[in-house]
Amino acid sequence: MNKSRLQMTAKQNGVAVRPNPLPLGLKYHVCAVYNQEKDMPRVQKLLQPLTNSGFSVFDPCMDLIGGQSKVGAMSKGLDSSKTTVIFLTKNFKSDEMCRFDIKNAVWRHNLTRGKHQVLAIVLEPCKIPRCLKLVKKMHLWKNKDKGLQENVNQIMKKLSAKRYSFRKLRWIGTKSAKVVQDMGRWIPDTNKTLGTLTLLLQLNLVQTALQNGILHCKNKKCKFACQGVEFQRYISHIKECPYKVVQCGNNGCLLNGPYEDVMRHGEKCEYRCVTCRHEGCGMQVSQKMLPDHEANCSHSIDKCPNTGCPVKLPKKDMKKHLKDCGYTKQLCTKCNIEFFVMDFPSHSCKTCFCGRFISEEHLQSHIETCKGANQNVCCPNDDCLMELPQEKVNQHLNECPHMVIRCHYAGCMYEDKRVRVIGHSVLCTYRPEKCISCGILVPHKELSWHYRICDRLVDCKVCGAQVPISMKLTHDTWLCKKNNVHSFCNICENTMSVSIYGDHIHQCQATLLGATTIGSGAMAAGNTGTFFTNNMMRNIDNSSGLYGERQNRTVGTTEVKDHKRKIYKPQVSVEDILVALSVPTKTTKVNINSSNSDSRTYNERKKYPTGFSKLRAIYRMIERMN
Repeated sequence: MNKSRLQMTAKQNGVAVRPNPLPLGLKYHVCAVYNQEKDMPRVQKLLQPLTNSGFSVFDPCMDLIGGQSKVGAMSKGLDSSKTTVIFLTKNFKSDEMCRFDIKNAVWRHNLTRGKHQVLAIVLEPCKIPRCLKLVKKMHLWKNKDKGLQENVNQIMKKLSAKRYSFRKLRWIGTKSAKVVQDMGRWIPDTNKTLGTLTLLLQLNLVQTALQNGILHCKNKKCKFACQGVEFQRYISHIKECPYKVVQCGNNGCLLNGPYEDVMRHGEKCEYRCVTCRHEGCGMQVSQKMLPDHEANCSHSIDKCPNTGCPVKLPKKDMKKHLKDCGYTKQLCTKCNIEFFVMDFPSHSCKTCFCGRFISEEHLQSHIETCKGANQNVCCPNDDCLMELPQEKVNQHLNECPHMVIRCHYAGCMYEDKRVRVIGHSVLCTYRPEKCISCGILVPHKELSWHYRICDRLVDCKVCGAQVPISMKLTHDTWLCKKNNVHSFCNICENTMSVSIYGDHIHQCQATLLGATTIGSGAMAAGNTGTFFTNNMMRNIDNSSGLYGERQNRTVGTTEVKDHKRKIYKPQVSVEDILVALSVPTKTTKVNINSSNSDSRTYNERKKYPTGFSKLRAIYRMIERMN
C-alpha cells in the first residue's frame, strides 16, 4: 500500500514515465520531425531525456546513414514508429522537407485508422498547419517558467497515454477539389473506407516530392535526366530511347535487346519476311526458308536437263516439255544404240535380238525363225523374278515394282524401289498442297508458314465484314461488333462490350494524351495539382525506385559526378501512371480534360466533380496495384 502511494506521489512530482511495449513489427516509439538546420539544438534537449528514459527515438540527424536518401530514411522511420512527434516553430513552414513529412505522417495516421499517432509540440508561437488541427498538441512555449524535466515528463505522459478514438474526416467535393474538414464529426464505424481525404493527402505528398525531383530514364546505360516539371520531354524520350529493351518484331525471332541494336538486327534477321524473286510467284517467306523455297519454287526458271536442248522455262512446265523434247535419249532394244528421239525416224536397225547383223530385207524373215529372238530373259532388277521376251523388257522396266527410282516431287531427293517410293509420296513433305485461302499450290512443309502471311479476304458470317484470313480468329473473338463477347482495353484494363469498344478506345487514348504526368506521380489536366504519396510510389514503381539514386546522370547541362554527396533525387517511371490516369469513371461519360464544356446536370456536378472523379479513378488503380 505504501509502495503504490509512493509511486503515485512520484508521478505527480514529475518523475519520468516508462514507455509502453512496442507493437509487433515496430522499431521506434517516436519519429521526430523538425527543421534540422535551425531547430536541432532545441529539439535535441527534449529528445535526449526521452532516450535516457527508455524511449526508442528515430532522429533523422542522428540515425541517417551516410549515402542514404533523406526522403527514403524518413519514410522508413515513419513506417517503423508508433508515434510521429512534430516540433513546430516559425522555421518549420519554410522547410519543404518538413511539410512533406507532415503530410506523410497524417496520411499514415488515416491509413492505420489512428494506430499511428501524431503529436504536435509547439515550441514557439507560430501558425499551425491545417492538417494538424485535429491531432494532439502541446504548447511548450506557454510553460517557459517550468523546468526542462517537467516539460519532458508531459511529453512522455502524452506518448504513454491511451490512444484516442480515430476521427474520420469528412470530405465535401467541389469542382476545384477543396478539402473541408468537419471538426465536430466523430464516426465510430471503423469498417468504412478512409474516404477521399486520404487520397488527396497521398497525391499532395508526391507533388511536394517531385517539385525538387529529377526524372531519370529507367533503361540501363542511358544517362538521360531532366527536371520533374519537364515531364513531356521525359515521355518523348521514353518512346525513342535508344537503350530501351524491345523484342524483334519478326515472327519466330526471340531476340531482345536495345532499340538501336534490334533495328540493325532487323535488316539481317533470318526470320524477316522476303518476297520470292521469281516472276509470277510473289510468295512471302522467311529469310531462313528462302533458299529451300527458291530451290523448289514452281516459277523458278530451269534449263532443260537433256543434253543439247537450249530451252529454259518455269519448273512447273518442265514435265510437259520433257514428254515432247526431241533431245530425250532413247535406247534401241535391238541394237542397244542410244539416239535422240528426233532422230528415231532416220534410225534403221539391222540387228536381231539374238545379236546377229542381218540385212534389212532378210531381217523380218530371220526374226520369225530365230530361236534367240523368241527366247525369254529375266528382269535385270534385283528381287524381280519375272521372265519375258527380249522385246518387252523395256516396257516391263517402266512398270517393275523393284526398279530404283527417285521421288517425282520437285526438290525431294528420296530414291528407292518403285513400290516404296509410291508409299513415300503419300507422306512426302515436298508434295504440293492447295492453300484453302488463296488457292496457291504450296509444298506441305511450308504450308503452316504460308497460312500466317496469307492475306486473302473472307466474309464474317456474323457481321458481314471482310477480314484477312489470318485475322479471322481474332476478329471473331474480339472485334466482331455483333458477337456477344467482351473486349479488353489495354490502356485502362477494363472489359466492355464489343459494340462500344471502338468509341471507348478513342476516348481512352484522348484521356491518355491529355493527362499531365510526372514520373510515378500524375496530375490530370484541369485538376487541383494533387499527386500520389511516396509510399504508394514505392509500391507502384519497384523497378526504378522513387528514393533510389543513380550516379553520373546529366541534368540539363550539369553533370552529377560527386557520388558521395547524396542529393534528394526521386527516380520514377511513367508507364503505370499513364494507365492509372486513363481509367474511366463509372458515373457519367464526361471529358475530364475539358474545362469549357460540361453537359452534366447540376446534381451530377455536385455529386461527382470533375477533378474528384479523376482522383477516385487513380485511387482505385493504386489499390489494385497494391
